[in-house]
Amino acid sequence: MPPAPSSGGQGESYNAMGPVWISMALIIGSLIAWFFWHTYLVAFYFHVKLVEIDMIQFFTLALEDTKQFILNTPAATVTMDQAENIAATIGHYLKIPVSLMLMLMAMLLYFKSALGKYKNSYTMKTLTEHQLAVWPYLTPVVNLNLIEIDIDEGPWAMAMQPMYFAKRYQLLQLEKVGSQPGQLRKAETTNVTLLQNRAIRLFRMQLGSLWTNPEKLPIHVKALFAAFAAKALRASEESRSFLDKLSASSGEGKPDFSDVEGLFKKYINHPEILKVTEKHAYVLTVMASVIEFARLDGVLATAEFLWLKPLDRRLWFMLNCVGRRTAFVEVSAPFAHWLAEKEMGRKIVTPMIDEAVKALDQALKEIKYNPDKES
Repeated sequence: MPPAPSSGGQGESYNAMGPVWISMALIIGSLIAWFFWHTYLVAFYFHVKLVEIDMIQFFTLALEDTKQFILNTPAATVTMDQAENIAATIGHYLKIPVSLMLMLMAMLLYFKSALGKYKNSYTMKTLTEHQLAVWPYLTPVVNLNLIEIDIDEGPWAMAMQPMYFAKRYQLLQLEKVGSQPGQLRKAETTNVTLLQNRAIRLFRMQLGSLWTNPEKLPIHVKALFAAFAAKALRASEESRSFLDKLSASSGEGKPDFSDVEGLFKKYINHPEILKVTEKHAYVLTVMASVIEFARLDGVLATAEFLWLKPLDRRLWFMLNCVGRRTAFVEVSAPFAHWLAEKEMGRKIVTPMIDEAVKALDQALKEIKYNPDKES
């Protein structure tokens, strides 16, 4: 027994017949309109044709007979053949100007349409160079071919995966496990355990410097602090132009920091900013809260200071994690400490990194160890 046709095929057949039914409806509707409203339709038709004849008579009087026929013939007596003859006679004179007008409109559409403006073909590099004026944040990478560089190597490497991080910093204790009795295939597996004490020491180092004397901060930290503070205090244009200048001057790797000190001193002791900085003990946690404060005034993406990534990778990833539910393992300790300070509402000098260690341990348990791979 042949299978029943699918509903999809029936739908396609119905859709294909749609234009046919519409055409038939238009023809039948036109005939009905001609039969019942013949006089009104012809009267309107004659009015339109008289307007066309008046325009043509600026150039020639050859349509005078047609004009007189329209003026002297009752609309009720006009047949369809007579209406067609009038249209053909007038159309003979209109076809040239109408054709020229259509050609002009086509040319305007071709040369003035939005689609006609897209005439250039760009590579990724040339498109990046073309967009520099609009997006100066691209400057640090415009002359780099990152596609050809290993994604896990160099200053532009992506964030480390937990297993790769643990291997790199020797945080794993390995235990070889042989085949179990009854297994058909003999295979040796490796169980890994996080070395807790080593992880704790490493995560303490991740916290970085204490926030003690802002005047002695590295110049790039001062620059970003000033930009974030300006935006937080509703000086959005000042902040944006400052970040744009830093990005635009970063083509050789290091931005122009000549204007940093003035902007930094303008905002470092502002009461609203001090309310934020006084609640955190470390430079990384202060910077995280300052950018969070700045975002109350609108979007502030880490892409706007892309130059920071090769210059201070840990700070860049810390700022990049603000707003996320979880942090990259490279900054999991300062991120955990930052959350603890926010929860307590005050600065904490003692490293609050237990949750970061637990998270790394949990992540490693969910990843199968492969000695031949780094992630």
